[in-house]
Amino acid sequence: MIFPKYLCFPRRVQLVGACVTAFSLVYAAAAWGAPNDADRATARQLGYQGVEAYQANEFEAAEDKLRRAFDVVKVPTLGLWLARALTKNGRWVEAAEVYREVARLEPTEGKIEAQREAQRVAASELDALARRIPELVIAVEGAASSEVVVEIDGVRVPAAVLGAARPTNPGRHSVQGKFGKQVVEQTVELAEGQKRPVKLVFKPAPAPPVPPKPRTRVAPSDTEPASNAGTLRTVGWAALGVGAAGLVTGGVTGLLMLKQANDLEDNPYCQQDHGCEPPAHGEVDSYNRLRTISSASFIVGGAAAALGATLLLTSGGNEDEGHAVSATVGFGHVGVRGSF
Repeated sequence: MIFPKYLCFPRRVQLVGACVTAFSLVYAAAAWGAPNDADRATARQLGYQGVEAYQANEFEAAEDKLRRAFDVVKVPTLGLWLARALTKNGRWVEAAEVYREVARLEPTEGKIEAQREAQRVAASELDALARRIPELVIAVEGAASSEVVVEIDGVRVPAAVLGAARPTNPGRHSVQGKFGKQVVEQTVELAEGQKRPVKLVFKPAPAPPVPPKPRTRVAPSDTEPASNAGTLRTVGWAALGVGAAGLVTGGVTGLLMLKQANDLEDNPYCQQDHGCEPPAHGEVDSYNRLRTISSASFIVGGAAAALGATLLLTSGGNEDEGHAVSATVGFGHVGVRGSF
């Protein structure tokens, strides 16, 4: 097939060999299989028009036509020209990606050597372009990167790449960060090969209010006295019971002691002024034990009964309940009197 004359560039001939046109679409498209004949014909015409526009320094039109053609037919020669158009339009980052895509293509049919030569030229041009691409390093201060929405010219930047050098096209750019209701914006001008840091400073978010500690509710004033009164009454009744038992024990042992004393008076081995003889010592010992037990029981029982009665009388519960309680203690007996 014979290509139009304007597809051959003398200076490009030295780079790509024998006057490689921008694309050998008819031959190379078959390697991809997807486009049909009509698609390949359309892409070929777009490619021709794109190269014409490039020659006329109409780089925006050239980029548009070459991109559409490359989207249909992925051949290295077409990608090479698209990358050149992008470079002319200042879209260096996008051009570098197309150069890399060209390098990954695998020509299988058509003018394979011409396609491979286009790949070698693309690699060389990419190496020269990469050194010219400026970089932005965006840092966030006053907030966590994951909590800030950062955009460059309206395009969101992933939080994971913040702080890393980001290839950016030359020229003026707007860098904006949003943190809650705070919006911070900077305008930067990037020159060829420049590496520019940009810091977005935010006011730290106010700390959440500390919830007040729950106040301990104090029981009403009458609850504690009522509880204490109940405890005092319980202890009082228990002491009164102990006292009653002690007094009963003292009374019983006292009666037994008196009986033992009468028996000793009638014992022939005991004389009133001279004591008892050995045969009566056992009864004497029994008398002494009963006397000790009786005395101790009366003392303990009386004290416990008195304590119990005092607690019952001073607990205050009897007044609230409408009761009147009093204790009676006597020789050999203990009792409680009251009205209910």
